[in-house]
Amino acid sequence: MEEVNIGYAFKKSVWGNGFGFEACKEILRFGFNELKLSQIVAVIWPDNMVSINLVKKCGLRYWKNIIWNGSDRVVYSIETTDNNRV
Repeated sequence: MEEVNIGYAFKKSVWGNGFGFEACKEILRFGFNELKLSQIVAVIWPDNMVSINLVKKCGLRYWKNIIWNGSDRVVYSIETTDNNRV
């Protein structure tokens, strides 16, 4: 993939505390505002609805399905515009 891929992983014991949302928003802010990226994507297992809902909450939208490392994935994307800078 040529796009910059956002990633995160948390211990199960801290799920549901908002850390994923805060991390995602900060990564997007840093990527767009500091690194001047034009697009950031999230590559997610199709059945991982928690991660899908998290990236949607952060403003990413469904982009496409791909095969990545031999497995099906869904890709969500966000592009920099004046309207979605975080």
